[in-house]
Amino acid sequence: MQPSAWTPSEKNLLEEGVIPSPNSVDLERTTQSDYLHRMASGSAHVAELFHENSKLSPAMSLKVPPTKDKINELREWFFSTAYAIREEEVEPLHSRELRIHQDDLPGHLRSFLEPFTADGPVTDTLFSVDLLLLFGERLYRMVPRTQHLWVERTLFEEDFARLSTAMPELSPAALLDPELVFLVGCPWRYMVVYGPRGYRHMLMDAGRLLAHMAQRAADKELSFESTQNFFDHRIDTLLYADGVERSTLAICNLKEQADD
Repeated sequence: MQPSAWTPSEKNLLEEGVIPSPNSVDLERTTQSDYLHRMASGSAHVAELFHENSKLSPAMSLKVPPTKDKINELREWFFSTAYAIREEEVEPLHSRELRIHQDDLPGHLRSFLEPFTADGPVTDTLFSVDLLLLFGERLYRMVPRTQHLWVERTLFEEDFARLSTAMPELSPAALLDPELVFLVGCPWRYMVVYGPRGYRHMLMDAGRLLAHMAQRAADKELSFESTQNFFDHRIDTLLYADGVERSTLAICNLKEQADD
């Protein structure tokens, strides 16, 4: 008896292994399936695990939440050590390889970053959130309470190609002479005293920082759009972030509005 003719799709179905294809419609993870799992399953959803793990409890090693004075002391120590620029260690001939002064930036970027050059509530958010600026071919990190930005890295053509596929929500204009601002969360800086709950404090700082940036851009009549939806691994790789202790939370496209 001659074997029946097999279409490619039928043959593939019969030859599939025990582990379903990730393209399986029935098992594909969706917002709806997550919701149904949450309502019908007795096991905790991953979002609940985060929420539960970050709750403050007397059973934790942290029995008494640190006071604001303690947090301020920690922030002051961090800004004066890890972020400090010791001028005696900077060779003038190689200074531009390590950092730039805000005077080297266009006027609208200097104006946008000005609040972070001085002490204050907005600058305090940079304790748990690194502020990175992509301008030209270089990625910079804002140094709190100074007029300098560290040079993080230089991006190459393949990096910009990867970047263009990592932000589906931003308009294509975002990658034309990009001026992108990245908010990179560093929860461990709070977690050293708050434990897992420090993650919540970092998220609150990121929200305050993002709101300030949007308002600052509006005040300076700059074009501003932001996204919190992007392909995390691609962005973190470009920023040299490990995705855990340092992970990207939001990306903002900043532009000087063209004259009519």
